[in-house]
Amino acid sequence: MFWREPRPDLHLYTDASDEGLAVLDPDHKRYLQIRFDDEERHDITSAPDANGFTINVRELFFVALAAVVWGETWKPSGSGEVDHICAWSDNASAVAWVRTQRSDNRLGQELIRAIGLCEATSRFRISTHHLPGAINLAADAASRAWSEPYRYRWTNFSLDWIQTPVPQDARYLYKTFSLSYRPMHWPNQVTKSMLSHGSNGVDGAPAP
Repeated sequence: MFWREPRPDLHLYTDASDEGLAVLDPDHKRYLQIRFDDEERHDITSAPDANGFTINVRELFFVALAAVVWGETWKPSGSGEVDHICAWSDNASAVAWVRTQRSDNRLGQELIRAIGLCEATSRFRISTHHLPGAINLAADAASRAWSEPYRYRWTNFSLDWIQTPVPQDARYLYKTFSLSYRPMHWPNQVTKSMLSHGSNGVDGAPAP
């Protein structure tokens, strides 16, 4: 028996550039938008290695942001239901990372953990599909909206849209998730003050 991907309950359109990133939710006329800071832009222009803030990481970043910021609003009303969210991206590698839940990049691994936790706690499933950049014009303009001609295009397109603020604890999710985000969902870190296995003063079963 082959598994068939269910029809999406919601479509997102996404893009990342060297200037920033954007996620568009046309059904609710809302969007997420980030302009990269000086440190991020330096990492981008200085040609980081494959384990740094690469375009694949930036493309995956917006999928994780959408899951973290909007995930609670996707939670289905029925107890046994799971909503299907489809994110369209023009980056084939980011699509593969989400589909396989696997990345060799340490920053990508952080983002995949964030996506997985949000899927589990809010009962949705994100899938990614490839959309050619020539078609993804609105998201492309939104991720470059700080320079012309993209500023003009995005301003006209988004006149009646609402920008969802990105919480500060999610802004650098690709670096901070395992350390600081939603720590109540993760096991406590092992410290040197903890007794080693078998050192709690309780004898084990006698040897035969």
